[in-house]
Amino acid sequence: MSATSVDLSSSFSLDKVANGSGVYVNSYARRILNQGSYYAKTRVLSNGAVSVELDRANAAGAETVLQAPLTISGLSYAAGDALNVRVQATGTSPTTVSARVWKVGTVEPTTWQRSITDSTAGLQAAGHVGFTSYVSSAATNAPITLKFDNVAATAP
Repeated sequence: MSATSVDLSSSFSLDKVANGSGVYVNSYARRILNQGSYYAKTRVLSNGAVSVELDRANAAGAETVLQAPLTISGLSYAAGDALNVRVQATGTSPTTVSARVWKVGTVEPTTWQRSITDSTAGLQAAGHVGFTSYVSSAATNAPITLKFDNVAATAP
């Protein structure tokens, strides 16, 4: 099933914090075959800092940062913690993409930490949700185990 407006929520945890430049978890609110995607990129750094940014990718997978990384004040990650990620893509021409990240067991922020509108041709249509992740090439303590939980995609 595909949709033009999606509210994607999930939580994830890591068995250990990667050294080097950390771990990246991408939460896709809209993926369109042969066109590209809108997504939130959550990054857990080796020092426990957590950041979130908004990106889009073209059909070839080349990334464009729509809104630069924001290090989330007061949020620190330790091995075994779990983070909630919520990302929305709503509307077409333009599409509004928004995201927020917070620790499981704490109150969800009432405002979006990142939010932007974009009208990139090819992405103004219904799409699917999804996830990808990767460990920084500078990390030397791989493998890192990533676990997802509480995945839900609904209409906003």
